[in-house]
Amino acid sequence: MNYLYVLLFVVTAIELNARSYYFKSYEVEDGLSNNNVTCCVQDHYGFMWFGTRDGLNRFDGNKFHIIKNQTKQRGTLISSWITDLAISPSGELWVGTNMGVQKYDYQTDTFSLIKFTKGIGCTYLEFDHQGNLWMLLSGFSLIKYNEQSELHQNYLYKDSDPITSFYITPQDQIWATTLNGNVVLLDPTDNKFIPLNIHNGSDTLHIDNMTTLWASPSDNTLLIGTSDNGVKQVNIQTGVCRNVLTRQKNSPLYTRDIFQVTNDEVWIATYNGIYIYQIPSNKTFHIEQDKCDPYSLSNNAIKQFCKDREGGLWICTDNGGINYLPPYLKFKKDYNIPGQKTINGDIIHDICQDANHNIWIGTEDAGLNKLDIRTQTYKNFQDKDGLSQSCIHGLTVIGDYLWIGTHTNGVDVMDIRTEKIIKHYTIAPNPYASQNDIIVYLYKTRKNNLLIATASGMYQYNPEKDIFEPLDQFPGNCRIQTIFEDHEGVIWAGTFNIGLYYFDPIRQKHGEFKLDSINTNANRTINHIHEDTKNNLWFATGNGVKMYDRNLKSTTRYTTQDGLPSNVIYRIEEDPKGHMWISTTNGLAVLNPVNQEIKVFKKEHGLLSNQFNYNSSLKAKDGKLYFGTLKGLVRFHPDNIQQFSIQPKIYMTQINYSDLDHNLLRQKDITFKKGITLEHNQSTFYIDYTSLSYQAPNLTQYAYCMEGLSSQWYHVVGENRVYFTKLPPGNYTFKVKAANLSGIWNDEPAMFQITILPPWWLSTKALILYGIIAIGCVVLLIFIISRHNKANIQQKIQEFENEKEKELYQAKIDFFINIAHEIRTPLTLIKSPLEKVTQDIKLSPSAKNYLTIVDKNANRLLDLVNQLLDFRKTEIEGYKLNFIHTDIIALMQETFERFHDTAEQEALQMIIECNVKSFYAFIDKEACTKILSNLLSNAIKYARSKIIVRFEAQDGERFTIDIMNDGKPISEEIKEKIFEPFYRDDSSIHKSGTGLGLPLARSLAEMHEGSLTLEESPAGLIIFRLRLPVNQPNSLKLEEEKAEVLTNPASERKYVTQESRPTVLVVEDNTEMLHFIGQEINVHYNVVTAGNGEEAIARLQEYGIQLIISDIMMPVMDGIEAMVEIRKISNVPVILLTAKSEDTDKVLGLTVGADDYVTKPFNPVELQARVKSQIRRYMLLGAGNTSAGKLVIGGIELDDKSKTVTVDGEAANLTRTEYDILKLLMEHPGEVYSPNQIYAKVWKDEPYGTENTVAVHIRHLREKVEINPAEPRYLKVIWGRGYKIDAE
Repeated sequence: MNYLYVLLFVVTAIELNARSYYFKSYEVEDGLSNNNVTCCVQDHYGFMWFGTRDGLNRFDGNKFHIIKNQTKQRGTLISSWITDLAISPSGELWVGTNMGVQKYDYQTDTFSLIKFTKGIGCTYLEFDHQGNLWMLLSGFSLIKYNEQSELHQNYLYKDSDPITSFYITPQDQIWATTLNGNVVLLDPTDNKFIPLNIHNGSDTLHIDNMTTLWASPSDNTLLIGTSDNGVKQVNIQTGVCRNVLTRQKNSPLYTRDIFQVTNDEVWIATYNGIYIYQIPSNKTFHIEQDKCDPYSLSNNAIKQFCKDREGGLWICTDNGGINYLPPYLKFKKDYNIPGQKTINGDIIHDICQDANHNIWIGTEDAGLNKLDIRTQTYKNFQDKDGLSQSCIHGLTVIGDYLWIGTHTNGVDVMDIRTEKIIKHYTIAPNPYASQNDIIVYLYKTRKNNLLIATASGMYQYNPEKDIFEPLDQFPGNCRIQTIFEDHEGVIWAGTFNIGLYYFDPIRQKHGEFKLDSINTNANRTINHIHEDTKNNLWFATGNGVKMYDRNLKSTTRYTTQDGLPSNVIYRIEEDPKGHMWISTTNGLAVLNPVNQEIKVFKKEHGLLSNQFNYNSSLKAKDGKLYFGTLKGLVRFHPDNIQQFSIQPKIYMTQINYSDLDHNLLRQKDITFKKGITLEHNQSTFYIDYTSLSYQAPNLTQYAYCMEGLSSQWYHVVGENRVYFTKLPPGNYTFKVKAANLSGIWNDEPAMFQITILPPWWLSTKALILYGIIAIGCVVLLIFIISRHNKANIQQKIQEFENEKEKELYQAKIDFFINIAHEIRTPLTLIKSPLEKVTQDIKLSPSAKNYLTIVDKNANRLLDLVNQLLDFRKTEIEGYKLNFIHTDIIALMQETFERFHDTAEQEALQMIIECNVKSFYAFIDKEACTKILSNLLSNAIKYARSKIIVRFEAQDGERFTIDIMNDGKPISEEIKEKIFEPFYRDDSSIHKSGTGLGLPLARSLAEMHEGSLTLEESPAGLIIFRLRLPVNQPNSLKLEEEKAEVLTNPASERKYVTQESRPTVLVVEDNTEMLHFIGQEINVHYNVVTAGNGEEAIARLQEYGIQLIISDIMMPVMDGIEAMVEIRKISNVPVILLTAKSEDTDKVLGLTVGADDYVTKPFNPVELQARVKSQIRRYMLLGAGNTSAGKLVIGGIELDDKSKTVTVDGEAANLTRTEYDILKLLMEHPGEVYSPNQIYAKVWKDEPYGTENTVAVHIRHLREKVEINPAEPRYLKVIWGRGYKIDAE
């Protein structure tokens, strides 16, 4: 029997030492009014109330509502120093202060004073079951107050021995302590106190300095606290007194509250922390502040306790605010506390158990820890204790030996009996192959064989040779993440990124096992393997949990969409109920395979951290589960993880404008109200609500609905505020409900009625007035309509005339444009032969003079055509600007010089004024040249004696160019008309011009986001002012001109043919132009002709063509469409020939595959030179087709047999890596490869952070194969995607 008592004592002591308490503190920074908290209570609604030395606080789990004394306000607190709180049986809140006792009215948010207590401090407040309020006032006066009768009665023991504290039992017995050390019981029959005879077995005792007492409801004992004499236990029947807490000389306890937490535990509040008194064993356990422990008490000076309806314990302290101990949390946290025998290190990586049931824990930052299950203490082992390294990556126990895998330094062996390292193993046979010594995981098979997973395959310990040998049945060039032996003895290996492998020693089979068809790296990363009681295999992957059913041969996948907190899974452990506990990067989950239900636990539930770690879990022999996190160890028994069964209570707490400066209602006005009426200008507001659940308010689920606005329910987590903006007048019902941590929703939602009144102008009286006004308005409207009918008709006539005028103008423009298109081709046939004839030296001077006149007028006609086309483009936004960084001064001077000779011929003085040598801006050089040319040409026409060009920069953002002349002043009436197309006044009738120069110049200026205006000058000069910005936005979009359609097909003509000459295909729909080009080309080359793109493709397939000259605008199939089709079958060079002259048109042709571009009208000599250049290059580099072993793209030729590369015929000296990259891209022209793909294919290795490596080699390769690496022709970068190679 004595042995049993001793055993019970030892077990109880171990349990007390093993018990841990994790407190959460609320202080001023969290919204509390003062950190000196004197009392606390929970009202019948569920709100927590806290009294402090500076205000009363109501807490709803999210925020504190503070009530203080407001001197000028009626119904306010009489004092902000709160001494005690009490809740009556009917649910009212009573507040004791240092200036009296008050009752709180929930509906009016006011306080009413018990008059006789005014100015008197209150020490204790407590209600009996009859509704009487007992209070202990200053001067040790115990008073019973009845609110109904408003009577109060004073109770004394003796005049010379006042009451110091009292306690009311569940049976309404009144126990009290006195100043002189007596413990007395109130006799209800005569309302007198009867003293209790207290003795120590022989002598009568007086307990000095008693501060509080508590009467046990289950036995006849009292606990009496003192200020400096410990805590006593007194048997009520016998009067025998014994010490529960003895007197402490150095630090007196000063007991302030005694509170029963459970049937077996009483908590004692002292100045020296908390003492937990175990009633069955009569033992105490001390809890005190540890400043190194983030979960400890915030202060040792404990004032009072309160237990809420959820079972949470609230602890008031003197200077540490409030401490809250959540209920139901059965997760034991093991974390590093400096100076104590706690676990050392934060990052837990491996856990195992030895034969003595001790737990061994490996960390990545502090070596090895041993948890002694008997004493619940830790012992740490590090480098100084013989470990090869403090970063542990594998633990397993075989017999009396603990095998310890280190991260990069092999394996240590510890004798568990002596706790000494006895041997060290290096895994790699080659000492330079360090990858083999990177240990990932250790595993012991059922036959006690030791398997080791490394970064380069799997190894097995050979005890006969005392070495580790590779297992060739598994991949040797990959990282093995985990190892598992199933019930049939099959060894499974999960890898990083390359899938699942197996080895059956009995059947001698091995290979890869594919779980499913999903082939991503995350799916193929297996971090852990578990076999359940039904022999199904569970896999923790980088993309969820997978369960393989052996019977059905099917795989079931669980991800975040099914309720998991994360898809990155670390470990899986099975509890006795068959539930799977799953550790992830974002919490711990438990999965019920039967109903597929998943529950998630996070830090708010009691975990140390939401992120767990690899290979860090254990199911111990006693059924407890251990999981390692990045901040310590979590252990628990699955049966102890309780579910919350209490439905949350939900209240609306506040309704306010979104603007905090304009409060609509105070918090009190909505918390206990059923509805509210708002004015129309108060229709933007927010509503706060709370579930009054205190354990994890951030995880509370809410659902709300505003009926009258929408019937939809909106679900949120942790958000307890909803905003509504400008609700229309009407009646609304706001509904909200909540769910606790177990997902249990409250039965009925909380409801709040909201009525928004219409504005006064929408009231009934206003509507009647509106009706009268409306009738009058109708009559007036009829009159107005009748009166203004003629005016409306005339306005429509005017609009019709304007529209006709616009149509006429448009028809005029269209006519000129069509004529211009038709004129350009005949002009070409005039200018090209003319240039050849004028070169004939045999012509007489008079003939040459006539031809010069013809050429000059042809050029003028061509300029007119170009101006018409340019102006039309600016009107239809088809003129695209290409902005480049240009020196404006150089452009001005260049244009100025071109007109200088003309000005001298007209006897005009030209002056350029500029105070800077250069000025750069983003402009379209061609467009700006046209603007300046038109303005200077215009100035030369009308100037009398001089022309001035002046440049001026403005604030670095804009610049101005003034073109001034001393011509005849322009009247105000025509200042804007001169910018209209085709406008010419009387003074310009005899001047040359088209009337399009100024309109075109203004349009081009506006396309630059600038302006062109005619300004006044005090000196009498005509000033055309061009203002342009320095920087430009993006280019305008290009709208293609519609191609001209000509119907005359190409007619055949005989050309000289020689077999040794290259053949040129000429494609042109104009017969004369076709034969003219044919005759010019036939001098040096064979000629084949076609009248459109479709014929051209047929000729290309029929003849051996070495070059194509093609027009763009043709019937049936135009040049662009033909270009696309040609590039599908041939790499033959193509020169495009057309009337389109803009850079954007050239870019369009070159983009689809053209090699060169010639604009009509053209110089035949230039055309011959371009043809010769293209044919020479084509014949030199070949037809562009890939021959055996050769790759050719543009000017780059790669010969894979000789491993050489030439660029435009010159050898390029490439490294092996550069050669391999170029070959990869040339083998797949136009295909984009990412840096990771290039690295994997060229280096043949897993890409990890390889972007910079690939980028450096690409840069070096460009320097060797590109003429200008800054503007590459071949090696192109596709931003955000990768690289590709294109033909030039």
